Amino acid sequence: MILEAVDQFAPQSAFQMLMSVVVCTFLVWYAQYHWNRRRLYRMASKFDGPMCLPFIGNGLYFVGSTRDILHNVMSVVSDFKLPVRVWLGQKLFYGVVDPEHLEIIMNSPHALEKDELYQYAEPVVGTGLFTAPVSKWKRHRKIIMPTFNQRILDEFVPVFVERSTILVDQLKNEVGKGSFNIFHYVSRCTLDIICETAMGVTVEAQTKYSDYVQWANK
Repeated sequence: MILEAVDQFAPQSAFQMLMSVVVCTFLVWYAQYHWNRRRLYRMASKFDGPMCLPFIGNGLYFVGSTRDILHNVMSVVSDFKLPVRVWLGQKLFYGVVDPEHLEIIMNSPHALEKDELYQYAEPVVGTGLFTAPVSKWKRHRKIIMPTFNQRILDEFVPVFVERSTILVDQLKNEVGKGSFNIFHYVSRCTLDIICETAMGVTVEAQTKYSDYVQWANK
């Protein structure tokens, strides 16, 4: 009888011990993880922002339709002191609206490195200026900077005028029909301008069917 009882409870005891080890290991790792991030938390506490939930942070603000997300973002910007602190999971972001704050960030040599999220775009666009690390980005930027002088930019003004006029004509078709999504029109106008000025290629994305637009949307 005793041996049968021991055999019966032995697997259960081993399982409980294993679970105890797993839980203890997780707690130690979790405590160490947050201890290593203590400076980040200390700096984040100096900024105003919405209350965070465990694990997801302020992720619920970015769930729902585009209209809901935009409404949540606008409420965060208006309800808290800027720059506003936002947590998405375990990643810390700052919402910058004031041009003076943006100027400080854009002029800082410590704000050049791309965010980790850009790595997901590398398989599509490679490591050009959009995704390149700082070491590569600086070299390429020095090469292309002379092409953005004022004289060359002035030559692009007629293109801006022509494509913007087409945009206005396209928007006239929507007058009196209620609300509509302006992104469809503005994105195609932007594509026309970028392709014609930076690449020397006329796409006519606003007035003609474009394979590029179709595949870019997909």
